[in-house]
Amino acid sequence: MTDNSTQLDNLVALQHVVRALELRFPDHNGPFEYGTRLAEEAGELIEAAYTVKNAPPVGGQKQHLLKEMQDVLRVAYGIAGLYGLTDKLPTSLSKFSIADDPKDLVAYIAHIGIRSGELANAINHAEGMGVKKEKHGGKSIEHVHAKAYALAQVVAWMAAYFDAEAELEAQITAAYFDYKGMGFIA
Repeated sequence: MTDNSTQLDNLVALQHVVRALELRFPDHNGPFEYGTRLAEEAGELIEAAYTVKNAPPVGGQKQHLLKEMQDVLRVAYGIAGLYGLTDKLPTSLSKFSIADDPKDLVAYIAHIGIRSGELANAINHAEGMGVKKEKHGGKSIEHVHAKAYALAQVVAWMAAYFDAEAELEAQITAAYFDYKGMGFIA
């Protein structure tokens, strides 16, 4: 994506969208609000993926799936941003590893559920909830990074599985320019 002669990678543009949404809706951007959003968006992505399990998505169904992928990425990057970790996450979909990609939609559905639960656990750990620090030790920020990365990784795999990376990137670009047009991105 090009903006004012400056090249932005798509997931950097997504980070700008995350901050724009936080500015637009300033009251509910703490770790637990993000955790609730994570559960909602992961559930919606699982539902959208499950809906297309028997045939490749087309038309509105594919657009819905792409929107839900973007939403899960947005929340994962938003959570990472709460802890100052966005610079440790990939700046484009192509920078995620394909090494362990199961190339199986049912596996992606399971991974989205598992990885979002692990990220919610990492938020609780980072916030000192319950016995998380006793159970998992004190490296809570690294835990958030690893789990946000793992969740975003599954979305990148899913986008590749549907051969939809370019469409997902275009959707992120469109969101960036929408929020820029509204004045939430300088």
